[in-house]
Amino acid sequence: MSWDEPVNSNSYFPDEVESPSHDVEKPPIWPLIAQITSIVLSIVIFFASPIELYLILGLVGYLLTPFINVALLATLRAIDLKKRSLSWYDRELGKTYLKFSAWLTISGFAVAVLVIWRIAREIAQELA
Repeated sequence: MSWDEPVNSNSYFPDEVESPSHDVEKPPIWPLIAQITSIVLSIVIFFASPIELYLILGLVGYLLTPFINVALLATLRAIDLKKRSLSWYDRELGKTYLKFSAWLTISGFAVAVLVIWRIAREIAQELA
């Protein structure tokens, strides 16, 4: 090594070769897409299902909104916590996805209230 050669300023040892850099790993977006899909499907079932099939389809819509959304939020949180220890993981995007997923879960519960109300109405009409 001579005085004219550039020195790697990122290392204490000039002859050390830099380690290959990793691409930034982003959190998965598929849980968010699945949450949005389940909420939309539940809304479609709420508004477009025929009256004679609503009790059965309403139960499907009820399972889609609160239960599936909470499971997807838990899945996203588990993936985020597992990858947080990686130095090349995008933690800020993970936090943003988790906040958005939490809002989707709350929205799913709001839709579930509508679905439950309609299911209860259908059951009351059948019993009357």
